[in-house]
Amino acid sequence: MPIRDLHFQAPAAAGNPAGIKTVLVLFSIEGMAAPANQILFNSMRSVFSGYPPKSINLLSDSLALEFFTGETGQRRLANIIQTRYAGEAIDIIVPVGPPVIDFMLRYRQLMFPEVPVVFCVHAADELHQLERGRGVTGVAVTVDLAGTIDLMLQLHPGLRQIAVVAGTGLTDRSMVQLARHAFEGYADKLEWMDLTGLPMQEVLYQVAHLPPAAAIFYLSFQQDGAGKAFVSAQAMQMVSVSANAPLYNVFDPALGYGSVGGRMTDFDAYGKKTAELALRVLSGEEATAIEPVVIRNNPAMFDWRQLRRWGIDESALPPGSIVRFREFSVWESYRWWIIGLFSFMGLQSLMIGRLVVNGVRRRRAEQAFGKAQEVAQIESFRFNIVKDRPDWTVGDNAACGLPADFKFTFEGFQQIVHPDDREYVKRSWDAALKGAPYDIEFRIAVNETVRWLRSKVELEFDKRGNPLAATGAIQDISRRKRAEEEAALLRGDLTHMSRVSAIGEIGQNLAHEINQPLGAIMANAEAVLKMLEEDPLDLTEVRAALGDIVNDDLRARDVVQRIRGMVKKSPPAYTLVDLNRVAADTVKVIQADAAARNARIQLDLHDDLPAVRGDVVQLQQVALNLIVNALEALGPDESMPRLITVTSGRRPDGVCIWVSDTGSGIGKQPAERLFEHFFTTKTNGLGLGLSISRSIMEAHRGKMGASANPVRGATFFFSLPAATAEKTD
Repeated sequence: MPIRDLHFQAPAAAGNPAGIKTVLVLFSIEGMAAPANQILFNSMRSVFSGYPPKSINLLSDSLALEFFTGETGQRRLANIIQTRYAGEAIDIIVPVGPPVIDFMLRYRQLMFPEVPVVFCVHAADELHQLERGRGVTGVAVTVDLAGTIDLMLQLHPGLRQIAVVAGTGLTDRSMVQLARHAFEGYADKLEWMDLTGLPMQEVLYQVAHLPPAAAIFYLSFQQDGAGKAFVSAQAMQMVSVSANAPLYNVFDPALGYGSVGGRMTDFDAYGKKTAELALRVLSGEEATAIEPVVIRNNPAMFDWRQLRRWGIDESALPPGSIVRFREFSVWESYRWWIIGLFSFMGLQSLMIGRLVVNGVRRRRAEQAFGKAQEVAQIESFRFNIVKDRPDWTVGDNAACGLPADFKFTFEGFQQIVHPDDREYVKRSWDAALKGAPYDIEFRIAVNETVRWLRSKVELEFDKRGNPLAATGAIQDISRRKRAEEEAALLRGDLTHMSRVSAIGEIGQNLAHEINQPLGAIMANAEAVLKMLEEDPLDLTEVRAALGDIVNDDLRARDVVQRIRGMVKKSPPAYTLVDLNRVAADTVKVIQADAAARNARIQLDLHDDLPAVRGDVVQLQQVALNLIVNALEALGPDESMPRLITVTSGRRPDGVCIWVSDTGSGIGKQPAERLFEHFFTTKTNGLGLGLSISRSIMEAHRGKMGASANPVRGATFFFSLPAATAEKTD
């Protein structure tokens, strides 16, 4: 049955018509459980959500075409879909993948008569066979199977056999046909080992017993030979764990699930291009007049961890290869923070003493980490799961502070695991026994000394999927953890200085805002003194003047408390936060500066928004940075509208704040560049404000982005996941 996955609606900007458009994305049986489909859907959503004035419902369905076979079955499925959406006005249909596209075009008039179709991920070499009909366009892709075989031959000179793994689903069978066609050019060099259409347990057994000169070509696995459904990426992970030979594939969303790599497709680009075509159709263009777009980009991409697993030297990779999941040193991970910190040292003279101390901390952290690299403390082991005992152990137990006769039985090792981490270690091990990856970091306590360890284990299974043995390694990473703590302190200092700098930019007008109530207090106090000299004394006037003094005092104190809260340096305190209150309080801080620049800030806050979890001061810092940037974007020209609109609303991923201005816009550079370290469009800017703001959002598991407005100016936004199960204080 089709299953609706997600619903997205971006709030309409104030004053715009309420015309809402609905886009329905149709996936295959895997639906949103597949990483590839998640990437496609999110990339489409990013294009649609970048235009706040538009209101778009983005829906998705999963079609179980495998269970509705033949003309009768497929027509029955089409009737089900037609009934489901009979009451909804669908403006565009986006079928994804050849089976869904063929089904959609065949029964389109029954399900969605005359609704435009923008298809996604159709095979480019079969595009000429597609009978588009009226109102159909889309995006076709190239699947470089031959290029991936060439990579396998280049990286494994002695390769003689390729074990081809695929399931029995519609997409699986389509990929097998493409692979057989691509393999025709290699029949004299390689032997095709057919592992397609088998039950999963048989596949796992076969890949665990491949000959030495073999490699695995993983195509797609949505259903096995026994009729059991799988998510293809998760099935790949199971195959990779059991395999005794390297595995390659051609779809980049699955990289990270056990594949060495291949000539990959770019699903993010496909989703964005599909959304762009959909926007053209929604804007009035005839879909038939838009020629389908073919994206011909299949870069060589690899998983660094799998390269190490199979002993493949990076120097053997083709020029321009992309390597993901690389483990970086402290310097590689945080060099921009360190450079940014020293840049601020020259600008913030009042804090130079503190920065010198931080510089010393940074050097100590680098020295500690360098020493940890020189002396790698690793313990390796092999554990017989069936007999519940270790077969052998090697290495220096002293690297982990353990006795020389210590044996790595699971129960014995659990006794030295830190009490706070025992449940996590046990849960991870139980998951590994079921086929999940095991690569965790945790603490142990030996002789009252706490150490951080990283443990990585590869499990072996029999052909029925039962665990047999585990081979793994344990490494002392205590020094790296201390280095990370030092780096976190540096990030905190840099964030705090950015906040102080932003307050300093508007300090003159804040002083004016404080002086106003102080002046009123002085005037009312002098008036009361004169009243006390009068006879008879008018107590009503005295009370009124004293009341004004109290109100002005509260007003001044409120301003001071808001500023003290923002500049105060304290560790992050994550609580339930109302983003509407964050926006309103931030506008109060900046209101005086906006008035001094003859600009108006308009709040458009939606009621009944759920709370989010975060640090109030850091969230106010992000909002303040966006509003200050918007004020500066207005420039000195007062002949144009000088309006900043702060809007709140809901998104599928949580609660969002948009800050729109009528300024000069963001120019022709990509929006992503605005968030790079030291990139700025300001004459006197350092280019750190937005990069720091994005880092704050990432620490909150949130998102941040920007886009040009259709007419004038730009819109920046940040969003955080909703904490709907809890209430705000």
